[in-house]
Amino acid sequence: MVACLAPTVARADQREDFLAGRTLECPRCDLAGVNFKRRDLSGADLTDANLKLVNFHDAKLVGARLAGADLTRANLNKVNLSRAELGGAMLRDAMLYAANLDGAKLTGAFLRGAQLGGASLRQARLTGVEAVNASLIGADLSDANASGANFRGADLSHALLAGTNLRRANLYETRLDDAVFRDTAMPDGTIRDQ
Repeated sequence: MVACLAPTVARADQREDFLAGRTLECPRCDLAGVNFKRRDLSGADLTDANLKLVNFHDAKLVGARLAGADLTRANLNKVNLSRAELGGAMLRDAMLYAANLDGAKLTGAFLRGAQLGGASLRQARLTGVEAVNASLIGADLSDANASGANFRGADLSHALLAGTNLRRANLYETRLDDAVFRDTAMPDGTIRDQ
């Protein structure tokens, strides 16, 4: 019986240590609704964590591990997620205005309805992302790999798509008003320059 309870106690202690800043390791922790505004959590391990409605506004999560984390409706405005691992993360309706996602790995992430206006996603891995109805107005996707991404109904107006790989991407009903194309690999395999 004691052996069965040990993992639960360990996870609860781990959560408290994380909240107190004694550790950066809290995989699978339930941190829903917690305020981490302007905290430096660079290198944190929050793999598969429950981060629904968390406030990370202006926080540093450089190189953080957030693969499989649930960030539904989280506030990630102005957060630094450069080189972060977000593969398979749930970012439904998340706010990422002016966020730095340069070099981040978002393979298979779910960004339906996410707000990424003015975000920087230079050299980000966006292969297979689900970004239906997402807003990427003015976002910088230079040299990003978005092959196989689903941008159906998304708004990429004024986005910078220089060197972006959009092969096999779904751009049906996607707004591309005043987007900048330069050496951009389009869904049909052609290269578009503007």
